[in-house]
Amino acid sequence: MFMDKLAKVLLACCGVFLVIGVIYLVVFAK
Repeated sequence: MFMDKLAKVLLACCGVFLVIGVIYLVVFAK
């Protein structure tokens, strides 16, 4: 159960970094 929660936290962090990366690409592309 602990590993499942940890996996969800890591996945959420990766998702946040992915969103930030996409936003930076959009901003610098303009």
